[in-house]
Amino acid sequence: MRCVVAVLFTAVSLGAADYRADVQKWREEREARLKAPDGWLSLAGLFWLQPGNNPVGSHPDSRVKLSAPTPARAGVLSLEGDKVTFRAANNGRIRNLKVNSDDDFVQVGDAKLFIIHRGQRYGVRIKDNAASSRTRFTRLEWYPVDPSWRVTAKYTPYRQARKTFFDSQSTNRR
Repeated sequence: MRCVVAVLFTAVSLGAADYRADVQKWREEREARLKAPDGWLSLAGLFWLQPGNNPVGSHPDSRVKLSAPTPARAGVLSLEGDKVTFRAANNGRIRNLKVNSDDDFVQVGDAKLFIIHRGQRYGVRIKDNAASSRTRFTRLEWYPVDPSWRVTAKYTPYRQARKTFFDSQSTNRR
């Protein structure tokens, strides 16, 4: 009987150690993703565009405000229907921008401007790798791992896909 109890206790202990190691690995990877260039800690702003011209720069009257040392008048984002263009102030070049693309952005100084579409609105998400939220970040605070809170479950998908409010194809995403 003692042998069986010892084997069961050892198996549970090893399982708990593996669980702790898995959680620790996930936590480290989570922090690395946050701190990575263009990770969520580089998020420096979100501005909703109005139809027509939306000035971009560090000037107080800019619709899309960027921090110094960005020029006061860096350019203009224009929203016409579902099309967004950027006209740079320094050379007048006009560029069409893709919406909801992580690969298409305008670089203005240290800032990267990405165009997003949520519901009926178009916006500019600004990422800046020099943002204090990224450069001053040290670490996340975590509770100690407690294997007794671990839930083992089995995922069973629906037989046919169901569209939800949060479906990536939905235009209702916020």
